[in-house]
Amino acid sequence: MKRKISSLQYEILKKELRYLEEIGKLPEKTSEELLQEYEIINNEPVAKSTSRKTVSLNSIQIISIIGAVLIGLGVLSFVASNWSAMTSIEKFVLLLVTLISSYLLAWGTEEKKPNTSKALYYIGAFIYGAEIFYIGQMFHLGGDIGTAFLAWSLGLLPLAFYRKDHILFAVAFGLFYLAIELIFMIPSNGEPSLWLIVILPLLFIGIRFITVFQRALLIANFALLYQFIELRFMVNSELHMGWIILLLASTFALNKIVFPKEKYLIVVNFLLLYQFIELILFVKAIDHITYLIVFGLLTVILLVIGHIFMNKSIVLFPINVIIGIQFLCLILYHFDVEQLFVYFFVIFAIGIVFTHYRIKEYDDVMKWMGLIFQLVTGLMLTFPFSYGPLDITRIWIFFGLAYIVYGMFLVYQNKVFGVLLVSLLIFRFYVDLSLVFMNKSIAFFIGGLLLLGLGYWFEKTRRGDGKGESQKKTK
Repeated sequence: MKRKISSLQYEILKKELRYLEEIGKLPEKTSEELLQEYEIINNEPVAKSTSRKTVSLNSIQIISIIGAVLIGLGVLSFVASNWSAMTSIEKFVLLLVTLISSYLLAWGTEEKKPNTSKALYYIGAFIYGAEIFYIGQMFHLGGDIGTAFLAWSLGLLPLAFYRKDHILFAVAFGLFYLAIELIFMIPSNGEPSLWLIVILPLLFIGIRFITVFQRALLIANFALLYQFIELRFMVNSELHMGWIILLLASTFALNKIVFPKEKYLIVVNFLLLYQFIELILFVKAIDHITYLIVFGLLTVILLVIGHIFMNKSIVLFPINVIIGIQFLCLILYHFDVEQLFVYFFVIFAIGIVFTHYRIKEYDDVMKWMGLIFQLVTGLMLTFPFSYGPLDITRIWIFFGLAYIVYGMFLVYQNKVFGVLLVSLLIFRFYVDLSLVFMNKSIAFFIGGLLLLGLGYWFEKTRRGDGKGESQKKTK
């Protein structure tokens, strides 16, 4: 029985056997005898034709969809241009006849012209939506745009199930969730409706009976849920804090028990928790020492959770650090520290520590946080306004000079950040002093030359041509 191989495998085998004949490893004409033991599978041309057919079919579908949209827009344009000349009955009849005609033609061409049929169904769906808006306007039925979108989506869903068409499903679901958003999430009074407490569980139950776009609908449901919690209980709420904490605990339980495979939810839950900390605890901790204590305890707990239970999360670590800095600033505030430079110095010191002394698991994130903290607050500390009444001692000048020396030390260590730091500080003092004594154009021109000179010197230093680097090499 011959061994079946593909034509590509046959060609490779043929070349290799003939090569072995040419170099004398096989007797002459042996390759022909060996090749007789193999049979080519004749299924590749069929696969290629199928591939071409698929590409062609997709192209036709795309063209049909574009054509359907253009026809739908054309119908709407025609109706709109002649709308004022028609009576109410004529308008209603025209829309109804157009809708029925498109669906009947689509149904009649389903078997013989499937792509044409699909395009006609799309046209009908387009006209159906336009009819909802026009009839509401024609008979002054009232309502809002959200209700119209809801009616449009509910009308498209049966057609989508009948046709098993993913495009119709996507449009119908999109309109449905847009309607929920407009009607219940952002109503006229600006506060989410409590009806969502009933609607959201029904949505979570409903997606279990839908086989298309199930994961996308699950994410949409969670988006609605978390938006409802934020708008109703975080931003505009006077709800007791105990209930809010219970609500937050419920979101974590929902993720752990009902949807354990949805890993992204744990991050969303933490973001909601951080929002609660910022909008409620932090604001109240400004005036009340009790909330400050709770804020501090929660800061420590979150650091432990992020490090131990969240497997040293580099996503939660920077947020926890920022909350920790906020706690330190609140302590200073409660001790009646009013000088701005003290707060800047605290953050600056944290930045210096993070830059030079980092935990291995958070090496990169601590490095970047340290550089940002020290650069922003360090520059602020070189301005007189940071020191308030202490400006008479010119502390800001001494700090600026010390920071430049620190930057030069980083340059000596071949650190790119040192180059940036020294350049910014020199340019900052140059602009501050030069604009007082000379024309702005001349000042900026000289400043540019100064920076170019600095760049040249730094480049020499980094290549090892500078004094500091050469000394290191001789040692």
